[in-house]
Amino acid sequence: MILSFTSTMTGAGGSCVEHVRECLDKHLAWLNSPSWKSIDYVVVTASTGTAAFTDTVHVVSGPGYFYSTSKTNSLIVTEDSFVTITHPAKTVLLRKGQAQPESAMQNWNKLVSEIVGRKVLACDIAGNQLRFVTDPKKKNGANAEFSMEQLSIVINNETCRLIELERTFIANGRKQLQKITVLSSKEVEEEMRTRVDPESLVYDAKGKLKPELKNYVVKDLR
Repeated sequence: MILSFTSTMTGAGGSCVEHVRECLDKHLAWLNSPSWKSIDYVVVTASTGTAAFTDTVHVVSGPGYFYSTSKTNSLIVTEDSFVTITHPAKTVLLRKGQAQPESAMQNWNKLVSEIVGRKVLACDIAGNQLRFVTDPKKKNGANAEFSMEQLSIVINNETCRLIELERTFIANGRKQLQKITVLSSKEVEEEMRTRVDPESLVYDAKGKLKPELKNYVVKDLR
């Protein structure tokens, strides 16, 4: 759906904010839909005194299936299997699957829901993009590492798709800056839907551990 915008949006922040909320609601509805979808995005994370770390993430999600791969982690969740490989820790975990696999789509859902619930401090239009900044908001407790002290968002005002997200948060007692750039977010056509075999992440065709994982700690809890 293509949204139309009037000049009043730049003069009245409320109108811009209203369209932002509408776009975020559409994005949430898309994330929660049963359709097969894929998201590709780049995450750049930096903290004081350390070099920035860049990771490219590919996600495919559909009913009863979730697959994600990046430089740091590979994950497949199906109704039968759960397999995750964490490269920095050199660990592999295999266990039984879930009737309704949880996925990073839920993480996206939580993130967008968090944005929707914030007060908008600034909102404006630049070309075909909506840019807005929310108020600081900190969380305490177990999820403190996900606190977002400052948050700025860029949304395409024609497609309502999230383009860019930049936030500061606290992780391990240190302030970090993270920028997420969405390369693509789209429906997966039926003829393009393929399921990666969970065991193929860990074992070769003969059932032997893949050579690149020989120094990893493998926990098979199936």
